[in-house]
Amino acid sequence: MSRLAGLSLLALLWFPQRPALAQELESPDAGVRIERRRDTSTRTDADRRLQQGREQRRQGNYQAAIALWQEALELYTQMYDWGAMTQVYTELGSAYAQLNNLNLAQQMFEAQVSLTRQRDNQRALMTGLNNLGTVLLQRGQIERAQQAFEEALELASESNVIRVLGLTQSNLGLLEATQGNYRQAISLYEQALQYRIQSRDISGQANTFNHLGDAYWALDDYDNAIANYGAALRQVQGRESEFENYLRAVDGLAIAHRSVGRYLRSQELLEERLQRVRERGDLREEMNSLVALAQLYQTAGERQEAIRFYSGAIAVAEELDDIRAVSALENTLSRLIRLPSSQEN
Repeated sequence: MSRLAGLSLLALLWFPQRPALAQELESPDAGVRIERRRDTSTRTDADRRLQQGREQRRQGNYQAAIALWQEALELYTQMYDWGAMTQVYTELGSAYAQLNNLNLAQQMFEAQVSLTRQRDNQRALMTGLNNLGTVLLQRGQIERAQQAFEEALELASESNVIRVLGLTQSNLGLLEATQGNYRQAISLYEQALQYRIQSRDISGQANTFNHLGDAYWALDDYDNAIANYGAALRQVQGRESEFENYLRAVDGLAIAHRSVGRYLRSQELLEERLQRVRERGDLREEMNSLVALAQLYQTAGERQEAIRFYSGAIAVAEELDDIRAVSALENTLSRLIRLPSSQEN
């Protein structure tokens, strides 16, 4: 009998063996002053494209979202609407980061920072510096990332913006974690958590709990990793706006449980994940869910089930027209099919 009985079929991007350090990108609306004048057809068109792009992003269609936001940016630029331009630069940067196009993500956030400096919008500048620092960190530009975070921290401290203090301390923790300094990262995360509790920043609290889970997991502290991922999951339950934090918490829990052979608990988490992303119509996260389930079955020694889930993932990747994902998944599936049964795990 299967060790993972009852898992629905074809419930597939990659889940690392340890949870990856996630981006901490501030909301596009944070600190932005939108300059609204009388409605015009141009503004209506720009606003419509902005919202349509957000809907495409929600469904995981980042390329379609980017195309719409680029059109919106051109229209807002014609109207000299600096606040809306700042929003669109942030949306574009976040979307490029999701697609792992970090070069373009950096360009968008640099434009956001430059624009907010020119307009002397300190709150939006703090946000932009944190966004830029996060991408620089992902690109391995540690010193530049640290400079961005420290400038944001100085500005937030001078104006006592508690919410941004929490964000920036959390990002400084991420900086330490990226360099393998997990104990120092945990200390900074704990400081960030206090600011985020003080500012009632539910999203920020969940994100920092997830960061703590990542750091403890990197230290092979299973109990504290589970505790913090679980805290993040409790924070976001029933909050549709916190779906990204939900995914991070579930992914961290699923991988941690899988690593110690608690396959059924990992199964439960991933099946719920799959159901929720399907309800949202998010094909990319459906693909991610299927990959995670395939990896779970493969770890449990259930080769045929793993093959079926990888096959389902390939079908979703083809629907997304994601050539790179299709190629990578087909290579993984091919290796699994050829693998002798004694080496499945």
